[in-house]
Amino acid sequence: MFEPLLKERPEAVSKVRAVTGDCSELRLGLSASDEATLVDNVSYVFHAAATVRFDDPLKSAILLNTRGTREVVELCKKMKKLEVLEYVSTTYCFTNVPVLKEQPYPTDLDWRKMIQLAETEDQATLDAVSRKILDFQPNTYTFSKALAENIINDHRDDIPIIIYRPAVVISSMCEPFAGWLDNLNGPFGIWAGALKGLLRYSYGDPDVALSYTPVDWAIRGMIVCAVAKAARSQALSSTNPDQVDVVNMEGSQYEKLTYRTQNEDLKVLRYCAVQPLRYPGYHMTPCATYYWLGTLCSQVPYGIAMDLLLRLAGQKPRVVAINRKIVAANAALAYFMINEFPIETGKMNQLHFALHADDRPDFGMLLNDPNSHFVYVRLRLTRVSVAVIVIVTQSAFFFLTYCRTNGNTQKQLLKAPTSTCSMKKRH
Repeated sequence: MFEPLLKERPEAVSKVRAVTGDCSELRLGLSASDEATLVDNVSYVFHAAATVRFDDPLKSAILLNTRGTREVVELCKKMKKLEVLEYVSTTYCFTNVPVLKEQPYPTDLDWRKMIQLAETEDQATLDAVSRKILDFQPNTYTFSKALAENIINDHRDDIPIIIYRPAVVISSMCEPFAGWLDNLNGPFGIWAGALKGLLRYSYGDPDVALSYTPVDWAIRGMIVCAVAKAARSQALSSTNPDQVDVVNMEGSQYEKLTYRTQNEDLKVLRYCAVQPLRYPGYHMTPCATYYWLGTLCSQVPYGIAMDLLLRLAGQKPRVVAINRKIVAANAALAYFMINEFPIETGKMNQLHFALHADDRPDFGMLLNDPNSHFVYVRLRLTRVSVAVIVIVTQSAFFFLTYCRTNGNTQKQLLKAPTSTCSMKKRH
């Protein structure tokens, strides 16, 4: 990812200094010397550290995502040159509202009491009451992030602070190149499993639109929001001065990309899947019964058979374990794949148009075509199609040349049917 930068400006690496820490620990696990360095020198803070696992225990999620945010705020209060603290949240932390507006929302539980509960109670006790505590929240991740937003809002008068909510982060639009991604979280994990032939069925509504943000667009938004907050931009002016500034970031605000559209892309991509374990075939259904029947009849028997073959080959069985992880991931994502959550993005649009014309190519954040970030896929398919046409054309040319050099084609077929069949097999 950083190769272009290292080639163009190798001296830039000298500006980076890593410090050892842990956001789940008090004082962020920083040493006294590292903390002093941060307090004396840092002016912009982007707090994006979090556990993004939906099935994390409640205790772990609160200590890392919620208490960790409190510790970051306390550190920022000491910073001598602080211009802005930007908290990176998620557009899914308040799924109970009809439309997620660019404003903070209260939670029924106080973040102070929840941190105290996580610090004093053991994990088993919290797990026993987690469903009651979570209330409308689908998982511990969104719950702990919602509490963290309340921390940020409560400290809005202490330091310059802003909440930035990106949607589902997917592969890059432009930088470092179109289609770059370093993990298989979210929808791309489903695509990878489907193209490998492992995932056959998933539970979700094909007509639900995915709220997404290309990863480089998300980073652009982070930078623009921080600079705008430090400069007190009018684009961030809140209708309620008693609330923290909040910016929602979604790349699909003009045209929606549904799961059905993605599934159509998968039907094309299966012809150029790289080393699939079996022929790809993927179905998304909103019917839980159909999903479980399909999974039990297709994925489970295949996994058992493959593991048996691996055992006979003297290798460790792993396909059933992979299928188990796929089913667990689908269960965690099902709530977001079966429901649609409208998002308001007015401030992000204003920030985009407030940019100078010279800065928009590098920091612009409007994405009009939801399919445009798949340009690398279409380029690849174009190359594959051209290659297939060239191969077929060459094969036909060589076949006709062979027939002409050996006499009339029709006579060849009548006189030597056996050799002709052999020739067909070879070609």
